[in-house]
Amino acid sequence: EPRKLTVTMKNVGGVDCGWHYKLPSDSEVDVEPWADPGDPTPEYAFEKHVLNRHIFEIQPREGWLKAGENCNVEVYYNPIEVAKHNLNVIFELTNGKPVVFNLVGETLPNKHGHIEIRDHIFTFNSLPIGQSVAVTQPLELRNVGGSKVTYEIDTDVIDEFNGKSSEMAVFSIQNPTGVL
Repeated sequence: EPRKLTVTMKNVGGVDCGWHYKLPSDSEVDVEPWADPGDPTPEYAFEKHVLNRHIFEIQPREGWLKAGENCNVEVYYNPIEVAKHNLNVIFELTNGKPVVFNLVGETLPNKHGHIEIRDHIFTFNSLPIGQSVAVTQPLELRNVGGSKVTYEIDTDVIDEFNGKSSEMAVFSIQNPTGVL
């Protein structure tokens, strides 16, 4: 069953605006029968595979928004084969600069565990100097697969950093091993 992500777009400007999502295949030129296009690169062949199998779909792919109006765009990932897929899609506003979205999806085999960090960018909260109590700031790991995963975090770099910090543990990991 396809996975769906809904993107809500709103025209916050003062004028009406057209928009569209452009797939890599939208700009292809038909090759004459006599021309030899050569062997495709592995990256290009995989991109064609993703496009031909409709692994990623966007609906609608274009539209028009009046000032203050919004609309929903649905992005689908079809997990039809075990692999990691990616596809660069260009989003353009009429008379605007293009933005490249890198769509990424991964289909895991049945009964396979897979650990991910919840947020790919982690920012520590500000702390006052001289605070006597350590503050815990969680970094969440989650298992997005279909079976348990045993993990172990290599703390060598943290231990080395803490050793250079006047014997004060700046960083610590509460659960360096576990099962998710």
